Amino acid sequence: YDLSSAIQNTESDMKEARESQVSIKNAENARSRSRVIFTFNAYSLLMILTVFTGSILNQFKNPDLANRIRVGGLSFRKRYGGMISALLVMSLTVTTFVIGFTALDARLHGESFLVKLPYYALNSYVLMLVALGIGYFLSSFSKDENTVNMVANMINLTMCFLCGIFVDQSLLTAGVLQAAHFMPLFWYAEAIRQVACNSGDAILGSGYPMSILIQILFAVAFFAAGLIISRK
Repeated sequence: YDLSSAIQNTESDMKEARESQVSIKNAENARSRSRVIFTFNAYSLLMILTVFTGSILNQFKNPDLANRIRVGGLSFRKRYGGMISALLVMSLTVTTFVIGFTALDARLHGESFLVKLPYYALNSYVLMLVALGIGYFLSSFSKDENTVNMVANMINLTMCFLCGIFVDQSLLTAGVLQAAHFMPLFWYAEAIRQVACNSGDAILGSGYPMSILIQILFAVAFFAAGLIISRK
């Protein structure tokens, strides 16, 4: 190459580099801060609530504790009603705190999404029900807290990698996404995508309601499976 050809090639390479850099920045800006944080909240909520629920319910399977509660004079309805109420209060408190923290963080960074916040919040509360169902399911066959923790990690990490929580769904192969349809976190991520990509008025007309309904069905399935195993 002579000097003029080298200069022309260098200028051409620098121009292509600038164009690709702009493309990357635009792709990054396409995902809002609230969407990213609500997506990653899935792992935190699942781990906290499944491990807590599974561990607490395992404690009630202890024969000594069960006998002490039984002689306390409380009826079956009051005993288990109190336990369920305590789990729900704890779960609602944790989920509300996570939602509030995410909303505050987005607000402090200049993002205004008050119109979409109720949809994000509803999706998080439905995921809370899924987490409670998984925790109850784990407690039905786990012998101790270590088993609950280990199995919960395996289930939750697997779903997070396959369903678009840790890795964006656009980067996953078609086969992985097809398999992910049979996991609740896929529909949680799908609901977030519907909220982020539609205006406030168009969310209910998108696939958001179906994603919420499917998550509720997953929660019911986990509770039913745990109940069946517990009775054996």
